[in-house]
Amino acid sequence: MPALSTKLAVVLACLALSASAHAEDILSGDPGDGAMQYRERVFPFLDRYCLPCHESEDPEGDLDLTGFLELDDLLAAPGTWREVARRLSTGEMPPEKSPRQPDRHTSQAVARWIDRQLGEAAPLTSGERVSLRRLNRLEYRNSVRDLLGFDHAPAASFPSDEVAHGFDNVAEAQSVSPLLFERYLEAARAIAARAIVDEDPDDPPVRRFGGRELSGVIEGKANEGEVIGFYSSGAVAPAVRLPRAGDYLIRVEASADQAGPEKARMQISLDGKRMARIDVKGDRGDMAFYQRRIRASAGPHVVRVAFINDYYRPDDPDRANRDRNLYVRTVEVVGPVDQREDMPASHSRILLASPDGEDWSGASRSVLEPLVRRAWRREPQEADLERLEALVHAAREQGANFPGAIRLALAAILAHPGFLFRREDAVATDDFQLASRLSYFLWSSMPDDRLLELAGAGGLRQVIGDEARRMLQDPRAGALVDGFADQWLELRRLGISAPDGKLFPAFDEELRASMRTETQMLFEHVMSEDLDVRELLGAEYSFLDERLARHYDIEGVRGDRFRKVALPDGRRGGLLGQASILTLTSYPTRTSPVKRGKWILQQLLGEPPPSPPPGVPDLDESDEARREMTLRERMEAHRENPDCAACHAKMDPLGFSLEHYDAIGVWRDREGAHEIDCSGELPDGRRVDGAGDLRALLMEDPAFPRTLAEKLLVYALGRGLDDEDRSSIDGICDQAAGEGDRFSAFVAAIVESPLFKGAGDHAGTTDDQDGLGRETDDR
Repeated sequence: MPALSTKLAVVLACLALSASAHAEDILSGDPGDGAMQYRERVFPFLDRYCLPCHESEDPEGDLDLTGFLELDDLLAAPGTWREVARRLSTGEMPPEKSPRQPDRHTSQAVARWIDRQLGEAAPLTSGERVSLRRLNRLEYRNSVRDLLGFDHAPAASFPSDEVAHGFDNVAEAQSVSPLLFERYLEAARAIAARAIVDEDPDDPPVRRFGGRELSGVIEGKANEGEVIGFYSSGAVAPAVRLPRAGDYLIRVEASADQAGPEKARMQISLDGKRMARIDVKGDRGDMAFYQRRIRASAGPHVVRVAFINDYYRPDDPDRANRDRNLYVRTVEVVGPVDQREDMPASHSRILLASPDGEDWSGASRSVLEPLVRRAWRREPQEADLERLEALVHAAREQGANFPGAIRLALAAILAHPGFLFRREDAVATDDFQLASRLSYFLWSSMPDDRLLELAGAGGLRQVIGDEARRMLQDPRAGALVDGFADQWLELRRLGISAPDGKLFPAFDEELRASMRTETQMLFEHVMSEDLDVRELLGAEYSFLDERLARHYDIEGVRGDRFRKVALPDGRRGGLLGQASILTLTSYPTRTSPVKRGKWILQQLLGEPPPSPPPGVPDLDESDEARREMTLRERMEAHRENPDCAACHAKMDPLGFSLEHYDAIGVWRDREGAHEIDCSGELPDGRRVDGAGDLRALLMEDPAFPRTLAEKLLVYALGRGLDDEDRSSIDGICDQAAGEGDRFSAFVAAIVESPLFKGAGDHAGTTDDQDGLGRETDDR
């Protein structure tokens, strides 16, 4: 070992202690004596096992540990020492080639000591973070649903949400492009039009077409003028745009020249579909309205009125019986003419009051105040309501009725930052912010009335854990499957997996959908039944339909309905036995122990490996190599680069333990002509042989529940975690462990943590603030 610096040598000489400190010595003593424990126990360990490779002259991995002489030095570089602790805990450090190897128990004890010291030094909260979180597509859709009572999907046309730290609700990845802003405005108008009917059922609007408006769309021969005459055949076909789905009256003002054994007949069609045939009984000049009630959707339509029974006998001795003709003066589309009870539920849900005479002020205030409170998720301020009432008044001046004016205000509410964004202060979080943070965490939607009432009374903070447990039992908690589980487990990548059709002809879109549903249902089951989260890894059952059961060679499952099925032979169980995970961690033509091992490290154990170094050649995929060597042998030859060895030593044993599953999750005993070998040894000396061993190993590893806690916390806070957050994660994991690591225990511990709740310094926004809590003026 090269000579140490003089200062370091003096410190080591003064210590005069055995370098092989025992784990129980490191963990014993008063935790407050951290500085002494570092000098007397931890530093000698580092000197013996770490400094030989990590000194200032030529440190391995550019990690120089010689400057960390006192505990304060360590605490000043939390990122470095978190990584040291992680590598000690996993057995990655010291490397296998090192001649000096501590026992695993001692390494983990030192790692825990470092984590504890860093955690105790970290503040309870993570500083004065303030962020604006835009609603992502899922949150937008759910918020509209819960605000207005119908499921509308304009968000499908929004640009895709960007992802950071594994999730698409993280503030730093969210932006508002001109295209997105334009789509917000379009969506607000469309949603408002669907939610509120601006026609009065007692006085429905009439869209009238006559004279030249009809002559321009004549088919066949006819004279033009105020009255359109059809002497043989023909039709008029005015185009009309209907505001919403509903019942309409088609009214045709017509008369006829009667001749022959039947009355003149006209046919009414909508967009080419026959709606009615009507006999016109009046003679020429005796105009009358003939109408039919039809059901139509919103949007553009063509109403066609055609003469369909021409009669012409010029030689008939009775002059009045020689020629049958049709005359049309006007075509009207009246409506909607629905009954009031046929109005969309959102209409009555919003219009809680109607004007009494000419004074709209009281009614508009009664409608807007509760609407703003829910949409903007806070108490409306006087300035908010005055601006919206001014908009209602302006619409009235332009001739709008009361529902139409409120419809315009609703569009403005939906396009307002108070609806589209959430302001979050990490420290001073008021109860309304907290209610939104909680509801968008668990429901990907706005707070319900109970949360808003608690927030308004300032009482949410005291009962937030109980509220979280209540919300997990609500069907809206299914958003955790779509929003959290799909991204944590990377199920969205299953949609772009493309197994080779020639090698895997069994794979099709139906199977892809079943794979994803199985994994989603397991997560939902663990959540709704409030099970130990390790059930995700060790469940001896799954949720299958006939297609997936056949894929797994499991008998007795018939039909498309998914049901809970016991797994018979131990070959499968938990996430790692499910075809969704096995497929998305494979290549199109073969399995990938590296991708599977990396997925386990990153998604389940929270230890993402670094990117591979540049210049690493591809694996030999030639036919000759496949015939002569197993995948394991080819990978061993491939990993001769020593820079790759450390990461592969962790990934490959995990990935190879799943080699009995092919690239679409089918069980196999052979890879071509070669027997499957699932055995391997982890860097810390533990051996694993097959999926069963791997499940048992992961279920015993405290890294899994901790990783789940970290992932949930990132999703809940909408930001990445840093070293200052670690003490809160420790507390969350300890609290959940005290309740059997049940899913609700993790959620409750997160929402009760200082990171989530903040300090609650203020109870609400002021009258001079807009929906984001920023100072505003009227300029």
